[in-house]
Amino acid sequence: MGKPFIQRLPLKDEVLSSWLTRRLNQLGLERAVFDDALVKQYPEVAAALTKDPDFPEGRFWRKAVAGLVAVPAEGLQAIGWPSSPWFLAPGCRRSACLLCLSEAPLVTAQYVHELWLQSWRTTCPMHQLPLVEVPAMGASWTLLSRQSRRLHGALMRRPDREAARLIEGWRKVPAYLREVVFSAEVQIMEAWREHFANERSGTAASGSLLVWHDLLAFCASSWSTTASPAIATQALPWMIGSTYFRCRNVLPCMEPAPSLQAFRTMIDPAARRTCIVAVMDALYGLSEKRIVGLKRQPSWGWFRVLPHLPDAAWAWLDDQARAWPAGWHPMVGRWRNMVRG
Repeated sequence: MGKPFIQRLPLKDEVLSSWLTRRLNQLGLERAVFDDALVKQYPEVAAALTKDPDFPEGRFWRKAVAGLVAVPAEGLQAIGWPSSPWFLAPGCRRSACLLCLSEAPLVTAQYVHELWLQSWRTTCPMHQLPLVEVPAMGASWTLLSRQSRRLHGALMRRPDREAARLIEGWRKVPAYLREVVFSAEVQIMEAWREHFANERSGTAASGSLLVWHDLLAFCASSWSTTASPAIATQALPWMIGSTYFRCRNVLPCMEPAPSLQAFRTMIDPAARRTCIVAVMDALYGLSEKRIVGLKRQPSWGWFRVLPHLPDAAWAWLDDQARAWPAGWHPMVGRWRNMVRG
């Protein structure tokens, strides 16, 4: 019987940190030993990988890393490039699809997909399931303590069982709300495609990407002087505490003004999913369309966020809207009218 095939190079959509951990595991090389060698021989590359282990700056790192782990540098050309700049911040990249993980023949064969690192991705496009926060995956489990591996043993060895429970629970979420999530992620993806296409051709874009940028930053803030859940939580009051839509406390809203970094540092996909749903409803009024002809207010959506906004939040929206393309300018005025009734 021949030796089992070993995948030395990155998989098609694998990220750098995932591949490097997997490759070091194949070689039986401890990460500390690799890091020491990298610092001694290529200190600038070591600093770049410390700053961002998946998307380091510069190009020389490919040659440096390849030489230390015995692979051709040409085999790393497709890795290290984010599909959009809105990727999760380093240290916050713990999202995964449990069904994708369960398809790996071995725990050490699991790997991190690049799309899981996109902050606006909260569902798996292949399995139509919500991404969840996990402590580790693949070879990175070996970097955790024995106590931590024992605590998460079921998730590590049998992600398929956890996936089955996730499927059952996700099906109980109202279908229209699941569709809002899927549609929102498609909208953001299309906004990025438009941005890249117009960037190359020099033609004007619709500006939807800028609006998404500002409103995601807005929704990820608490707009409070104390540590509180993000303001987007108000959009789904009846779902607070659920597995799929929730926001943990975020830092008080101080100067400088909210930025997309707050959204990109949300580790839990459920928190980012809540923000995405709130923005999607703000832009397209989906919650209101569901109750046309009925004499009642929406049970969820942007309508429920607006009454909780302090004056500073309204002022920030007014300032940001001035930079939006003309078609988006009137939105803040319409939102004010919604509050006034």
